[in-house]
Amino acid sequence: MKIYKLSFFMILMALPLLGFTQKLNSNSEKISFSEWLYSGNIFVKMPIANDDKDINKKTFNQKSLLQFNQVDVAKLRPAQGEESTFSDTNWEVVKADKEGFATAKINGKTENYQIQYFVTYIEANRWVQAELSIQSSDMLEVYLNGKAIGGIYSIEDETASFSKKLKLEKRNYTLVLKVLSKAEKTKKVKIAATVNLDEPYSNFDLNISTNPEHYMDIAHVLEGPRVNSVKVSADGEYFLAEYSEVTPPEGKRLRWIEIYELQTKRLVRTIRDHNYRNIVWLPYGHQFSYLSGKNLWISNAESGELNLLAENLGAGDFSWSKDGSFIIYSVSEDAPKKNELAQKLENMQDRWPWWRSRSFLYKLDVKTGLKQRLTFGNLTTDLHDISSDGSRIIYSESMINNSERPFSKQYLYELNLETLKLDTLWVKSFGGSVSYSPDGEKLLVTGSPAMFGNIGVNLVKQKLQNDYDDQAYIYSLKDESVKAITHSFDPKIENGYWKSNNTIYFRVEEKTYRNLYNYNVKEDRFNKIETDQDILANINFSIKSEYAGFTSHGINNSNKAYILNLETSETELVLNPEKEFFKNVKFGEIEDWVYTKDDGTELDGFIYYPPNFNPEMKYPVIVYYYAGTSPINRSFRGRYPKELYTAHGYVVYVVNPSGATGYGQEFSAAHVNNWGVTVADEIIDATKYFTANHEYVNKDKVGCMGASYGGFMTMLLMTKTDIFATGISHAGISSLSSYWGEGYWGFLYNSTAAANSYPWNNKELYVDQSALFSADKQENSLLLLHGGADTNVPVGESIQLFAALKLAGKSVEFVSIPGENHWILNYKKRIVWQKTIAAWFDKELKGETQWWDDLYPDPNLK
Repeated sequence: MKIYKLSFFMILMALPLLGFTQKLNSNSEKISFSEWLYSGNIFVKMPIANDDKDINKKTFNQKSLLQFNQVDVAKLRPAQGEESTFSDTNWEVVKADKEGFATAKINGKTENYQIQYFVTYIEANRWVQAELSIQSSDMLEVYLNGKAIGGIYSIEDETASFSKKLKLEKRNYTLVLKVLSKAEKTKKVKIAATVNLDEPYSNFDLNISTNPEHYMDIAHVLEGPRVNSVKVSADGEYFLAEYSEVTPPEGKRLRWIEIYELQTKRLVRTIRDHNYRNIVWLPYGHQFSYLSGKNLWISNAESGELNLLAENLGAGDFSWSKDGSFIIYSVSEDAPKKNELAQKLENMQDRWPWWRSRSFLYKLDVKTGLKQRLTFGNLTTDLHDISSDGSRIIYSESMINNSERPFSKQYLYELNLETLKLDTLWVKSFGGSVSYSPDGEKLLVTGSPAMFGNIGVNLVKQKLQNDYDDQAYIYSLKDESVKAITHSFDPKIENGYWKSNNTIYFRVEEKTYRNLYNYNVKEDRFNKIETDQDILANINFSIKSEYAGFTSHGINNSNKAYILNLETSETELVLNPEKEFFKNVKFGEIEDWVYTKDDGTELDGFIYYPPNFNPEMKYPVIVYYYAGTSPINRSFRGRYPKELYTAHGYVVYVVNPSGATGYGQEFSAAHVNNWGVTVADEIIDATKYFTANHEYVNKDKVGCMGASYGGFMTMLLMTKTDIFATGISHAGISSLSSYWGEGYWGFLYNSTAAANSYPWNNKELYVDQSALFSADKQENSLLLLHGGADTNVPVGESIQLFAALKLAGKSVEFVSIPGENHWILNYKKRIVWQKTIAAWFDKELKGETQWWDDLYPDPNLK
């Protein structure tokens, strides 16, 4: 089956979705636009003194009036019958006559000009080259996805024409014709448009419609107004929401705050374009505090009145005492500059640019403004908590310890703020996070299962615990006794909040979900709070009221904000800022799918289907995994947006192999000393079972992809099996020993992932599980992606495998993203990176090479 036939059937399936669609002629390479959405007439006038020359010796003529932005064209995405925001009519459909011209009557006074907008949508079902041709009776400007691409600026005959060569990627385009006419009572505007497709493309590859519904594209991954946090005031009367939005074309990030009354949802204030950090409600009243630069400010929620609490505090964090009488803040101190000509490393951590800097704790009395330095010395001091009565704080220091894993020790202290008497609570190899109980008699501790010896470890089959599978403990300050409260609780603890003496709230990673539980201290019982959300992204508890605010998203839901009533466990949706952004986006179905191994172990997974999926067709498949210590959860978008890949016509199968946290300690411990020993076979077997049990899968067109640990898995998998026609590895590890020594955190990550194993005592792990040493066994194509400035997994990991595969005569390509670290964050570079992924899969799994060739033309450098 040829690929263009796949596109044809997809379009046939899309006809009911997209409403009226241009009739296609398979014997022609020209498509005529048969209908348009029409805005009606908008009266415009020339400015005063338009015939005078400005400082650039130019007049303001009709072309100037046409190119002036009366309306933000980039935001135009109308639908039939929708009310126009800039004219007194609704958007209506106008149809072309048999010559291809659509007409609209001009109404108005002869001394005025009029503007009309004609809008339609083009769905490119693959990357195509095409020529757009426009004819018009009047001057016009042509916009494609909000960008002007040319126009007709003079009319000498009855009509004039414009043409433009286009390269259309797989996505939906908004085509806007902005027409300027001299208002005459009897005149009609005539416009016509065609698209001519170059070979080898056919008119099956484009779909033209006046329906704005479309599939997900890269803009939906990177842009859109997102609510990042919701914080409820101490008395529960207000909530504060923090937003951000990335905007094209440069990727500028906008940040703003909105403050609402909680009961009425009345918007009280909006604060835009701020540079606030660490925004926190005060423990009393309706004021919030924040850092701006090095200064600490207090703002009144209602009036906006500002008070400068302290200047030059430094750029560190701060915490309020429970009564609001003082704050504890940190100040960073830079170490002397390193020798620019030569540098002696004091230890492995000395490679980190920030490691020689230190931060220390200070106290600020709010009433008097008196500052007091609390800590000094050679080690950074980190605040954990302030006791409820304000008399004590808990802080820690960390010291390098190369004698045993995890190669550091935590020193935990309790400091009496009145006497400055210091008590050492513990010195431990496995440190943790600590907070006081409300009565100050106990500590809530979260950390490794082995933090307090073996009391937190719950293993039967496995030998070593996964130290990333954080547990929760209650530690008595009086007698130093410890209770492992999550010993038989499978979810991983992400953070905890001791709300009252008898109630602790935990946000947990539970399989592919992030959920909220409360723990009854007296009854030693966990209770799940049903929020009806897949991913509870973050939660903030009001200090004194019974409310909390949280943001969430899910496997098919964008970011939203909720208020949780802790007394009733009821949730209320309060903010949905991306509702309009995703209003016209069509998604495919998503299905949970579990693979069961021969030993009964269940591996969670998902199937993401393309929009308008047809089970009678054959689809290419992308298998996606991480396989590290965290599961691929039910999050929306992300750095590897499955929804985007399905919009490109792929079925995506996500598999979570053993070793991930959130499934219990026995399951997560399988990660230790594995590095693909069993996980590679799990992915291979799960993929074989998936393809065998789904007839819509084209078994010859299955690709795989992963990043970081998942990139390592891709490299390894391609040397172990030929079931994957191609693979993509982003920031993969090709040699465990070089990553172990060179990556910023390589030897530290391996203190758990390869516990007690080193290149000198476990060559079987470090060599046999490294794709570099099996490069000759790779059979199918591989794309290596890597940030050129990656400090986590250095780019050399891809470079050395690229060299090996080239010399071994294997099919490999390598794309480096200059200046980017482990994650590709730069807006423009991330777009190119995502296009590279899509173009590679189109080339290898669909046989469509043109997009890849356009991105990376052959320079003839052999």
